[in-house]
Amino acid sequence: MTRILWSRIQDGHWEAELESQNTDPPIVELVHQGESIAEAPAQAAEGQDKWRVRLELPAHLMSDRVQTCLVRLRGQPEPLCRFAVLAGDALEGDIFAELEALRAELDLLGRAFRRHCRETGAS
Repeated sequence: MTRILWSRIQDGHWEAELESQNTDPPIVELVHQGESIAEAPAQAAEGQDKWRVRLELPAHLMSDRVQTCLVRLRGQPEPLCRFAVLAGDALEGDIFAELEALRAELDLLGRAFRRHCRETGAS
């Protein structure tokens, strides 16, 4: 079994440390919209059963909206993890609209709670 100990996106690459008891280096692939867009073999890392992998993120991932990627072992259907890249003006409007809706709902709940406290005599 292979699992991710940590991962990050840095300098246009997805990097991670894996734990795997395989003696052969795991080959990790990046999948976007059902297509494998990058792959790399893991390199031995410090510590028993530890491997490091670094995948370059293709430029087309840096596009407007949300781009979701899966990371999996080559030939395996189940992903090790998922990550999303969010960008663009269109997305900004969505986030602000959602924030406004959450604020309005919180105000409504606050008023209802205060009214409940007044009506029941709770302090």
